[in-house]
Amino acid sequence: MNPKRTMLLSLIAMAMVLGTVAFSRVYADPEPANAPVQIGMVRTLFVDIPRPIVTVLAYPFGKLMQEQTGVDGQLTIEGDAFHVGKLLHEDKYQLGIFQGIEFAWAQKKYPDLQPLMIAVSRHRTLHANLVTSDQNSGTNFGAFAGKDVALPQRSKQHLKLFLERGCNDCSHKDPQRFFSQISRPASTEDALDNVCSGTIQAAVVDSLDLESYKSIKPGCFKRLRVVQQSEAFPTGVIAVHKGALNEALLEKFRDGMLNAHNNLKARELMAMFQLTAFESVPAEFEQTVANILRSYPPPEQNAAKTRK
Repeated sequence: MNPKRTMLLSLIAMAMVLGTVAFSRVYADPEPANAPVQIGMVRTLFVDIPRPIVTVLAYPFGKLMQEQTGVDGQLTIEGDAFHVGKLLHEDKYQLGIFQGIEFAWAQKKYPDLQPLMIAVSRHRTLHANLVTSDQNSGTNFGAFAGKDVALPQRSKQHLKLFLERGCNDCSHKDPQRFFSQISRPASTEDALDNVCSGTIQAAVVDSLDLESYKSIKPGCFKRLRVVQQSEAFPTGVIAVHKGALNEALLEKFRDGMLNAHNNLKARELMAMFQLTAFESVPAEFEQTVANILRSYPPPEQNAAKTRK
């Protein structure tokens, strides 16, 4: 799979697997009413994607779930971590889908939010990397002041935060002024190709995409070097509001999701979109969240906006 669509398609896969596997099991037993399942997904997962396209993405999920279970489902893709966290806290959503770092921010404000499971693409944590040519001797972000650095389109939040913090560590608050230019190539592959060719001096990319690049272009990969790697960021999270759902129903949901890889259709979808499994929340997850919050605390402007 070309890595340029990995992030977007893995999220669509998450929604499709939710519909195909989990809810078909959750609603296997009679419940008082077939009320729509309300799911909130942070809009920040779809950065650089036009809103009309994002709106269209919600339809296949509800349609697929209805066909598979006979139950209407409603996926809302809107707002940031604080918006989705607030509605989950208020029981207006039954489930919330977050980037890992954004779940950490939302949970800090709403401690009754709990991770139900994580969505894994081969690794249980995420890492951002500053990558340059093996001919460049730079050892940190400071070596690229005034240079052209790439941040691929549709980059996840942890990549942007890593880049911003790298500038802050060099006593500069504005990445746009710290670098000569932040180019936005269409994909990670394009970004790394440009670094390899010397068109740009460095790129900020995810470890998973870097691994994919190594497999498809090993020769180019050998000419690259990781200058700096981020702390471990938590991976994607499916969250619930503590006590909001019946425990028996929640257990069926959890069981269905954790066994999704045993379902042929679900496994094919996950493989197609580089999503390998839904897993139980690992024992180290809480510590990973605590560590990342120390390095990347919630943005105050968003928190203040939510309190109004």
